Amino acid sequence: MVVIMLARIPETVIEDIRSQVNIVDVISQYVQLKKSGKNLFGLCPFHEEKTPSFSVAEDKQIFHCFSCGRGGNVFKFIMDIENLSFPEAVIKVAQMNQISIDPQYLNTQVSPQEQGHQTLKQMHQDAQALFHHILVNTQTGQQALKYLHDRGMTDETINTFGIGYAPAKADLLTLFFKEKHYDAQALLDSGLFATTNNGQKIDRFVDRVMFPIKDQGGATIAFSGRALTKDPNMPKYLNSPETPIFNKRRVLFNYDLAKHEIREAHSAILLEGFMDVISAYQAGVKNGVASMGTSLTDDQLYALKRTTDHLIICYDGDEPGVNAANRAVDMLQNQSQFSVGIVVLPDDQDPDEFIKHHGAAAFRKIISNTEQTALGFKLRYLRRNINLQNEKAKFDYLDKALYLLKSIGTPTQQSTYAKQLAQELQLDPDAVLTQLAEVKLKENQHGQQPKAKYQKTKTQASAQILSAGITKFSRVEQAERLLLYYLLHDEATCRELVGHETFNFVHTPYQTIFELWLTFTTNHDNHSISAFIDQLPAELQNVVAEIEMSQLPSIPDSFVINDLLEVIARQDIHQQLQDAQAALKIANETGNFDEELHWTNEIIRLSRYLKGA
Repeated sequence: MVVIMLARIPETVIEDIRSQVNIVDVISQYVQLKKSGKNLFGLCPFHEEKTPSFSVAEDKQIFHCFSCGRGGNVFKFIMDIENLSFPEAVIKVAQMNQISIDPQYLNTQVSPQEQGHQTLKQMHQDAQALFHHILVNTQTGQQALKYLHDRGMTDETINTFGIGYAPAKADLLTLFFKEKHYDAQALLDSGLFATTNNGQKIDRFVDRVMFPIKDQGGATIAFSGRALTKDPNMPKYLNSPETPIFNKRRVLFNYDLAKHEIREAHSAILLEGFMDVISAYQAGVKNGVASMGTSLTDDQLYALKRTTDHLIICYDGDEPGVNAANRAVDMLQNQSQFSVGIVVLPDDQDPDEFIKHHGAAAFRKIISNTEQTALGFKLRYLRRNINLQNEKAKFDYLDKALYLLKSIGTPTQQSTYAKQLAQELQLDPDAVLTQLAEVKLKENQHGQQPKAKYQKTKTQASAQILSAGITKFSRVEQAERLLLYYLLHDEATCRELVGHETFNFVHTPYQTIFELWLTFTTNHDNHSISAFIDQLPAELQNVVAEIEMSQLPSIPDSFVINDLLEVIARQDIHQQLQDAQAALKIANETGNFDEELHWTNEIIRLSRYLKGA
């Protein structure tokens, strides 16, 4: 955890930053938000979920998750999502919105663990700078630079991605870091070095074109090295091992550059390799990402969910690439938050080859105009290598195709593709539709409903209502929450409560919020809830945000307020009655006659009050 040593930021500076920032603009950089009613909704970035329960109120400048309960203002969001202190979050929000802030507030001190991570990132940054310098500025890098130029890569692209070259000298990086005095543990943890059988430390990457792998913030955390010369005993690509700062299951290549473009394009393009991503980027398709040599993982998909709900698979057009695309489609069918499209390149080409042969404009066009639906792709995949002149093969294909339609298609897709099947197989369209209906009926009779994975059964608005109803409150606590909401928004209600000298909320959190609100309104001119949240402990920030985001009635008349006060007061009487009964029991046990008489009278009085006597 980060330990901060910052100069105190004046409230006037904090308020100035808050007034210039829209919470929606900040949160949209982390969460894909969609309008639903008055507020915006998205998948909560603090826990895994399939139905959006994370809500942002632009008018109130606060957020709240109806599922996990987190809530607060823009500073609280950045504190939680980036694991920052309040002063750090204020600085971060200012920097994200190009708001200047006095340098005196920027000095920090970090914990040993965080310092270790920063050291590893700095080591990778130093290594990346060295490799890049060798590639573009030295004679040693000329062969590697020529290789990249021959692949069609421009100097601008090489600089954008920070590509470099690790020369054949096996101890170059070792000597380079020796001058920087990194400790032995950091060198061991970095993954930049390997150990020989006799225990000697050597550079892991030798004679390789170096592609930096970056985290979401753009910091280099690993490398993928492409062998410059062929060696049957060495892999073509060599990736960094996993380290304290690099886990390949959590990283998407180019996500740091692509995330903004993904939001702008409302889609992410999944590509197979680094060169495909880089070539696409250079061709103007900048929303492409690639997994780290493995199938897509839940962590990678969850990162994509926060930026888009539409994925386009554009793997290599050859047999292995099409098979990989088919596996990806099968995997993504279980991710109901995504709509999935597939682009298959002609002539067995990968994106890099296609761009070289046909140009950037042709690639942009094929991405825009030839996207297949997941169902259409699956049908074409099923159709491969089938001889439709063979009658048995034709009807076997029809059976499998109809089962596929029944399993994953929407009704419109099922009807459309069934008619296409009929035309392709030269069959009566009505007969094919009838057979499809029989397949669906047979499945339903076995108690299995079609999955309809591409149909959304709940709107985001209904998700909000369902999620908001998860937590149940007693009648007394409902009254307290209503009363607290009213006093936060109505000065007359607040004055009335202050006038009740004996009034207290039953539950301590609500009483604490009430008392802090009185202090806040006394000392501040701006009485906004967003500003008030900064004065609260984290757990109370969540409570206030939740109450604010609840669908509560508008400010009522004084009679309703009195009714709420009565509900709370009666709960207090119940507690007094329980206390009196306990005291009477003790008096009986100790034989204290005066105490017995006192507590008996008290119980009678309290009981009559509760009965309305």
